Amino acid sequence: MSQLPEGWGEANVGQVSDNISYGYTASAIQEPKGPKYLRITDIQNGSVNWETVPYCAIPENKISNYELTPGDLVFARTGATTGKSFLIKSCPVTVFASYLIRVRPSLSVLPEFLACFFQSKSYWDQISENISGSAQPNCNATKLSGLIFTLPPLAEQRRIVARLETLLGKVEACQQRLAKIPVILKRFRQAVLAAACSGELTVDWRNKYSENEERFQKENKQETATSLFEIPETWQWCSLESICEAVVDCPHSTPKWADSGHICVRTTNFKPGFLDLTEVRFVSEETYQRRIERLTPMPGDVLYSREGGILGIACIIPSNVKLCLGQRMMLMRTNHSYSSSFLMYWLNSPEILTQVRELTGGSASPHLNVRDIKNFPTPVPPLAEQQELVRRIEAMFQLADQLEARYQRAKGQVDKLQQSILAKAFRGELVPTEAALARREGRDYEPAVALLERIRNDRGSPANLPKKKAAARLKPERQETPTVSDDLESASLQRRLFSRNL
Repeated sequence: MSQLPEGWGEANVGQVSDNISYGYTASAIQEPKGPKYLRITDIQNGSVNWETVPYCAIPENKISNYELTPGDLVFARTGATTGKSFLIKSCPVTVFASYLIRVRPSLSVLPEFLACFFQSKSYWDQISENISGSAQPNCNATKLSGLIFTLPPLAEQRRIVARLETLLGKVEACQQRLAKIPVILKRFRQAVLAAACSGELTVDWRNKYSENEERFQKENKQETATSLFEIPETWQWCSLESICEAVVDCPHSTPKWADSGHICVRTTNFKPGFLDLTEVRFVSEETYQRRIERLTPMPGDVLYSREGGILGIACIIPSNVKLCLGQRMMLMRTNHSYSSSFLMYWLNSPEILTQVRELTGGSASPHLNVRDIKNFPTPVPPLAEQQELVRRIEAMFQLADQLEARYQRAKGQVDKLQQSILAKAFRGELVPTEAALARREGRDYEPAVALLERIRNDRGSPANLPKKKAAARLKPERQETPTVSDDLESASLQRRLFSRNL
């Protein structure tokens, strides 16, 4: 590390922790019996809803060994969430799960200060180097205890934490406001599609070109399908099959993949409105020919996912692309009087998505039958109006895309700001140092080196400290209204007082 501010020192997590231990192996129970059982899944967006945390069947004589108290930090030590941390500020009687690690800071180090370190880039850089196991990432207590950070004097820790709470609170408020934008844009796109497919988007266009209405009605009499909602008089309801030259299902076999050859699309390539070909897989010429026997996919054809987790997404095959179908999808080719782009937008509209939910009914393995898809009620505007609808939809979607790009840039800047603030805090640049204040006020102070020495003297050598004595010394005392006159030898109570007096 670079030169430290005056009065600061370097420490590892183990040096400033009274206890680093693994949780209890048990099954959660819903019966309100025993302590709560904290799991990593109970920690959402940096908070815990204790009302929904299940209970745990644990022998009463073991609770104290695994109990969480205010000031403790818990870490996910395995899986996709490895390294995620959470500071316990308050909790009912709770034990923690075996795939969590509990860090109980020394009384001379603020838990809030350590919690800030565990959010910093320095922490994540170190934890990433220490995570082992590519298939199942994990970090054990030994690795966690060896992580190094910069440690200021205790009084300076308090000022840094107070300043960080103010600054990071503003950053978090900004992040929360930004997080609403993707939801708003999604609703905007769905509202555009709903307006387009109901005819509301082109009311002015129909008023301008009303002379074509009677001719269209006479020349385009087709079968009538179930009506989902009211449409303009010049529109009709038809089945999806009736406006298509062909509607075919994919081959019911797993493609034999090759290192090169022809593209074979998967439903993972499907995005609402476009086919994402940034990551593709290939099949040989022989496999390609077998998979196009029903119909050769052409640019402009509509692809539709009918099974799996991304069921109900429509996209169009772009120009200059030769491909065949993978599994769980259908291919649709519209006739000369129907726009393939308008069909794609209709299939992605909230009305069809509602139909899909009703047909699948919350199945564990949702899928749509080919016959149900062919019978989808489909609005049929005049072709010229379809083209105008597509033009207006795409113009509005382009605006939404521009706003989304601006959101992504803003989000990136705010995320960088958070790490910039934390970096300044751990470089001693966020508040005046305790050394500078002590000189100005003509007083002494305890530098970090002396603080670490005092921690060592207070608890003895961590390697030689008997586990039973450590457990007894750290046994929490839960009191409803603790006061300064209460037993200050209780580690749980002292941490509570530290947190209160920040």
